[in-house]
Amino acid sequence: RRYDINEEDRHFVSDFNAFVAGLPGRIPNVRIVPMEGLLGRGDMIEDGVHPVPDTPGAGYDKMAGAWQSAISGQLPTCNTAQQ
Repeated sequence: RRYDINEEDRHFVSDFNAFVAGLPGRIPNVRIVPMEGLLGRGDMIEDGVHPVPDTPGAGYDKMAGAWQSAISGQLPTCNTAQQ
């Protein structure tokens, strides 16, 4: 079943997305990783909104790969040799 939102929810989602999009300019070290176009129909469950869980190479795996690419080299590393 495809998930359809009503007009009130559509405004909420639009406002929320605009708020989130502005965070990188207001808060240091905040990154936005675009997910538009990343997932296809086979990556989504029947509602057309949520990614397929527990399917290697689909849904959440693709999202995780996008996040990993975005933050690689941006986080401090641990030097385990100094323990």
